[in-house]
Amino acid sequence: MITPTRRPRRSGLRTSANAFVDWMSATRHGTRTMSIVRIGFGAITTLFLLVNMPVRDRIWGPDASYTWDLFAQTSLEAGQPSLFLLSAGSLWSDALYLALLAVSILFTLGWGGRATTIAFYVLLWSLQVRNPLATNGGDNLLRILLVYMMFAQVTAHYSLDALRARRRSERGTPPRRKSMSGTVLHNAALIACVAQVCVLYFTSGMYKIQGEMWQNGTALYYILRTAEYNSWPEITAMIYQWPAVVVGATYAAVLVQMFLPFVLLNRTLKAFLLPAVMGMHIAIGVLMGLPFFSATMLIADLFLVGDRDLRALRVRLRVLRMAVRRRLSDRTIPAVRAPQPQPQPVHESHAGARP
Repeated sequence: MITPTRRPRRSGLRTSANAFVDWMSATRHGTRTMSIVRIGFGAITTLFLLVNMPVRDRIWGPDASYTWDLFAQTSLEAGQPSLFLLSAGSLWSDALYLALLAVSILFTLGWGGRATTIAFYVLLWSLQVRNPLATNGGDNLLRILLVYMMFAQVTAHYSLDALRARRRSERGTPPRRKSMSGTVLHNAALIACVAQVCVLYFTSGMYKIQGEMWQNGTALYYILRTAEYNSWPEITAMIYQWPAVVVGATYAAVLVQMFLPFVLLNRTLKAFLLPAVMGMHIAIGVLMGLPFFSATMLIADLFLVGDRDLRALRVRLRVLRMAVRRRLSDRTIPAVRAPQPQPQPVHESHAGARP
């Protein structure tokens, strides 16, 4: 009897390894996703800073309830440095606040590339460490993802850097050569961002199933009855009065978070579970009054979409727009009727004439 050899298996592993190396080093993947996430994170931070501009002294300045002395003590003990440690005056805190606002605008517009991303991370970290009571889980996720995005190309599309590169190519200037190390770092950062979002959802679902209220399906009821996070009591009352809806939504939240990381390679299941997760975050932002947290999570979910899905979505939107435009044009343009022949007038001098 001839025993089967293991060469095909080894060759298969070698082929997979070579394909992965080529994927990592040949092309920078997810550049559109990175660009859209950059715009989202920058716009959210800019809006957050503008909204809190009138009360910045009470949250991060000398008049904050989280005093500067307490901040300095806890920051040094926790090993979390911050630029706010350099001075306790209002002039310095206002300067850092305005600097973060300016950098967040530049980050949104896509100017400066990696240097702007690093400055954005440092200033945002310093502000959030200054008053940890004014942060949430979305801020923690944002800081972690920004660490990975420092090594990625986040201004390849929809940015001032891309516009400047396009103008240079139109003038005949050769484009800058992309190094292999930069490509590897970009793709590794993309994988790290996707893995971070997957780990977040999986661990969140695992923690939920350990709670008694999540096991018996009543967690959503108590969440909607919490006074601190009940922005629309009339709407939430209509929801928690239906036991079947409460139990079904509670179990659905756990199952979707746990199984979403495992269906990323299946486009059909991902097309069902990913919108469900996004809908959950939209409901949290509206019903619980946490818009910035929900917006941050929605932007982070885009890492699970990918450039291929974005291109497919763009094609579908283009087809839908053309269909709507065609239907509207058919309704607005009236039907053209054929001209009717007009009767010839009869003159009085020929009325009694014979042929």
